[in-house]
Amino acid sequence: MITSFSCYLRFFAALSLTASTLFALSGCNNATKADMDNHSVTQPTATLSPAVKVIVGDYASEGYAKRAQGSDWIGVMVKAVGDKQIDIKIRARSDVKKPTCHFDGKATLMGQDDAHGIIFQSKVNDSTAFFQ
Repeated sequence: MITSFSCYLRFFAALSLTASTLFALSGCNNATKADMDNHSVTQPTATLSPAVKVIVGDYASEGYAKRAQGSDWIGVMVKAVGDKQIDIKIRARSDVKKPTCHFDGKATLMGQDDAHGIIFQSKVNDSTAFFQ
């Protein structure tokens, strides 16, 4: 039981760190997009809120470039589902090594201001998670 709790704790710590980094980088418009699966991101025809437009894309940690050599990496794919909703997929080293964790979920835009940046909300394991 303790091992299972520890695994979830590490997963959510990595998820929080990844999401915070993702939104911090996207808030500065300084993020580098990586074409993780050689697919382009398709924008829906609906009008998207500016906050959703800013973060839609594929992101990867520095280790992704060296994944063939066995480097650890994290990839985050953010797709618009509606004008204020996003689909988030997070993968960790799932191509060469055994995957350590993954996350698939949807988040809804809660708001955006100068003090907090862009904030999305999602339900994760019967709890509310906020992505900033």
